[in-house]
Amino acid sequence: MNRLVERGRLRGARCLACEAEGVATHGAVPAMRNALEVPTASASQARQRSTEPTPFSTMKTWIRDSRNFAYLTWQEVDRLPRDRTLLVLPTAAIEQHGHHLPLATDTLINNFVLGHALQLLPETLPVYALPPVCYGKSNEHIGYPGTLALSARTFMDTIHDLGASIASAGFQKLVLYNTHGGNISCVDVMTRDLRAEFGLRTFYLSGSGGAMLDLDPQEKAYGFHAGELETSLLLAAWPELVHPDRYTVNYIAKVNDPHVLTPEGGPANFAWLTRDIAPSGVMGDPTPASAEKGARWLEQMAVAVAKALTAMVEYSGARLACEADDEKSK
Repeated sequence: MNRLVERGRLRGARCLACEAEGVATHGAVPAMRNALEVPTASASQARQRSTEPTPFSTMKTWIRDSRNFAYLTWQEVDRLPRDRTLLVLPTAAIEQHGHHLPLATDTLINNFVLGHALQLLPETLPVYALPPVCYGKSNEHIGYPGTLALSARTFMDTIHDLGASIASAGFQKLVLYNTHGGNISCVDVMTRDLRAEFGLRTFYLSGSGGAMLDLDPQEKAYGFHAGELETSLLLAAWPELVHPDRYTVNYIAKVNDPHVLTPEGGPANFAWLTRDIAPSGVMGDPTPASAEKGARWLEQMAVAVAKALTAMVEYSGARLACEADDEKSK
């Protein structure tokens, strides 16, 4: 989830989905386990969601069944309003995250934040999460075992083909919700290309939704990867996946030591690979991370993402300022 900051309301210590499903909590924020259905003799029983996870059917997810597009039948999909329904395509990565975080960090955080944002929306708002594109353009992390990278072309072709399927079904709105920095350029290109080729109303949404998080300036600027933010979010959701005894600290640059060439975001940037600057794979400082910070930042991010999703549902198209002024003068 590189550069999450750049580019929610919890109900006490329990998420809304957990309350609805009766799932036990642990840690600062509950680690929800949605149960998959187990077939039974009765068709009506088969349609019921089990409230008791079994050893065969638990998984880590925060997306409620009612918001999961893939859990609908084709007839249920066919009844969705084509003009207002917003489909959310999560894009993330499976890649190294230092010695202390799992490979799935970006994908887990995407699910964590999006799931909580969706819980803040009115039930009547037609917003559905598509299955995520878990693999991303992660060649900046090549050389670290476990990184599973797609080429830029393959990644964009995948987005293109999914967009084609969505457009062929008559849906008009698609947002790419991205939590991996290596995908940003590709996602920006694809939102425009899908708009041009299929006429889709396409949107880009960053992992934080633009929430203003109280990170240290150095960490906010250069805590790209496996730093305080990502570590705190995982401590809040899945503390069993975090290894605090293995923290390392690396920065690609310092905010108080400016140079003409910057790693990104400046007028003149240099290309970098993680192995050039961070032997452990960490770019940032995870040591101040805590579950409490993760819960607080989750709430802020979820609120911002929910606000953006609501605006996208209501969006009817860009209008030139001069056209709006002309209408006012009539």
